[in-house]
Amino acid sequence: MEEPLVRIGSRQRAHPVGMIEEAIGLVRSLPAGLLAWYYLGTGPFCLGLLYFTVDMSKGAFSHEYCFSASLGMAGLFVWMKSFQSLFAVKVYEHLGQIRISQWTPRSVLRMIYIQTIIHASALIILPVAALITIPLVWTFGMVQMILVCDYRHPMRIRTQVRHCFDIGRQYTRTNHLALLILIPFGLFVFLNVGLLFFQLPYLVKMFTAFETRFTMGGFNPLNSTFLMIVSCLTYLCLDPVIKAMFILQRFYGDAMSTGLDLMAGLKAVTKKAAGPVILGSLILTGLAVGSSQPARASGSVPTPVYAEPAGENRIDAGDLDRQVKRVMAQREYQWRMPIPEKETEATNWVISFFKWLKPYVKAVVEAVDNFFEAIWKFIRRLMPRMKEPVNIKPDPPETGTPKYLFYGIMGISILVVVLVFILYRRKKSRLTPPEAEPEPVAVDVSDEEITPQALPHDQWMTLARELMAEKKYRLAIRAMYLGTLAGLSARHLLDTAFHKSNRDYELELIRRAHEHPELVSAFGQTVRFFDRVWYGGYPVAEQDAVVFENQQKGILDAVG
Repeated sequence: MEEPLVRIGSRQRAHPVGMIEEAIGLVRSLPAGLLAWYYLGTGPFCLGLLYFTVDMSKGAFSHEYCFSASLGMAGLFVWMKSFQSLFAVKVYEHLGQIRISQWTPRSVLRMIYIQTIIHASALIILPVAALITIPLVWTFGMVQMILVCDYRHPMRIRTQVRHCFDIGRQYTRTNHLALLILIPFGLFVFLNVGLLFFQLPYLVKMFTAFETRFTMGGFNPLNSTFLMIVSCLTYLCLDPVIKAMFILQRFYGDAMSTGLDLMAGLKAVTKKAAGPVILGSLILTGLAVGSSQPARASGSVPTPVYAEPAGENRIDAGDLDRQVKRVMAQREYQWRMPIPEKETEATNWVISFFKWLKPYVKAVVEAVDNFFEAIWKFIRRLMPRMKEPVNIKPDPPETGTPKYLFYGIMGISILVVVLVFILYRRKKSRLTPPEAEPEPVAVDVSDEEITPQALPHDQWMTLARELMAEKKYRLAIRAMYLGTLAGLSARHLLDTAFHKSNRDYELELIRRAHEHPELVSAFGQTVRFFDRVWYGGYPVAEQDAVVFENQQKGILDAVG
């Protein structure tokens, strides 16, 4: 079994930064095989969630199989929570150098049953607790700590929930501050991962001259697929640290009644010191036996010899003070001395104004400080401190770091709200009312750079009929084809872009409308006929244009 992690003291353990540091150290010390259990369960769920989100948001016929896909996601959720519980139990065993798991079919079924009930209920309980705000940390901590259970024996879920709640209340203040630290940290991880994926296609192009769809047609980092990928990777990076923090709290909470942390420390010391202690004992025993023989033969006991006290060399206290002052006056020690106050004469009206303003500014600052101090005391009364064991040495005085951290977070939150409100008002003021009737746009159908977004479907078809009336059948065919692309784009079956070819549109429709093969087949015939006419110079008669128009109507009627 692996060597246990060196743990910090109980006073530092109650500090949020100390708890986060210990959780990160625990994750770094875990063997790779142990972390593999976590990613074996969480990785498939993240991939399934990504596919489910993209398919449900962009698939034109996703409503037909939404129920079965949701059941699949529920199964992946149970899979993830079961493997996360397995990971948490193994981390707990790693900490305590004990074994609380015996994986039999009955214990595995018991684990799946308990974790399914708890985490399915948490999907409803956590949002409600977030609305109330205060119980959120207790509920979230209980959901994380209950991942550690002894599945060898039957248990009551209510007893486990109550036990985890009791441990979580001991760390109320610590968990609130720790989550306030981890949330901005998670935002920075999200931004780092997003920037990496945003720059990766351009780095590949820079070093290999290989063009991708992202570098050719532009890339919008605010699309839902990109944000979902970055969110899943951020979760995979940050969630093991959060799990480790609450597993440590569960371990320390159990150790208050069982002494698991002391036993784990003793096992580590015994394992390290067993060899040297035995060797040292043998050496000392041999020396003791060897040295006792002469003493027993002579029968005399050596008497201790004390040195004669030397003459007194006393230092006068006044001389000592003068020497200390002379040394402290040297240049290398001047940084320890207080800065002398310089008296300045108020000969300038600017200095006089600031002297007059100083007491008023001080009064305002004290009033704001008293206001936040009252809020801080109110929250402290709502959060009972952790019951700490009695120490022989007095604890160091508590610093005001959490208080000022709270002040800083409150100030930043207010600043962000004000900034968002200003940007919203500015954006709203720039919005202009839409025109009642848009003016018709002149479109040159023969222009190769024209895209289907230039006109809506109805206007494309109107333009095609005008071209047929003028006997410009080749241009009419192109107008009808662009109108079909615009109609399919309006029905979310295609995403039109300048860089896409007709083959790209055909493959995209196969992917999105795979359950309607007749639609895909009709569109394929349309693409092949259009390519022959527009790029191959195939002669077109009026009858061909009429047949093509009817075919386009059939395509759009098939999708409603």
